[in-house]
Amino acid sequence: EVDRRSRELAGGVDGQAFLLAINARLSSTHIELGYDALNDAYVLTDTGRGCGDLIFDVYSSYCWDPPDQCGNYTAEGQCYNREHSWPKSWWGGSETIAPYSDLFAVIPADGYVNNRRGNLPFGHVSSATYTSTNGSRVGACVELDALGDCFEPIDALKGDFARIYFYMAARYEAELTCCLRAAVDGADLNPWEESLLRTWHALDPVDDDERARNDAVFVLQGNRNPFIDAPSWVMRISDY
Repeated sequence: EVDRRSRELAGGVDGQAFLLAINARLSSTHIELGYDALNDAYVLTDTGRGCGDLIFDVYSSYCWDPPDQCGNYTAEGQCYNREHSWPKSWWGGSETIAPYSDLFAVIPADGYVNNRRGNLPFGHVSSATYTSTNGSRVGACVELDALGDCFEPIDALKGDFARIYFYMAARYEAELTCCLRAAVDGADLNPWEESLLRTWHALDPVDDDERARNDAVFVLQGNRNPFIDAPSWVMRISDY
């Protein structure tokens, strides 16, 4: 069920006005936790999903004890780190702004696979140069017509990542003015990436695990991802 704060947005407007209404709500309720707090937060937000009391990894098949945080690594399965699913280089790399520690977008992931992803956009991989233990792939990007590589998460998480990106585009619409990259221009999703993510959103609907994470992040961070609460709202915005 859509929470009360989200329902307050539901009437009256669509398009850019609706996106700005969401932006105002998300910004005003957001409690910035700080980057150092994220590893402790993951114990509350990212256990389960087949990992029991351990931390679930979006990029590999491993489950992590909280102390398994990355230092050095040479292969998959050695440690996890705090992955900026919307790479920080896409906003110029600042570590003093809210997206650097936003729990919705900074998620636990195998350090080695995270490094293989780097700052690649999400897309469909035509020929993989690396495949992780859970089936995530790195390689030539179908959508970029062989002009670059991309990273393709597993099907069961593609909708999750799409909704993270819609949240980021709405939450930071007025704050991310740098930079033009293959997938984004500031906080705006470039047309090919937006089209892809809309497809992923439709093919991988919200599930109970995603709802539970939304609830847990809300307890700590004070805001929610409205596109998890109300998936149909994705279609109320024509341009992210």
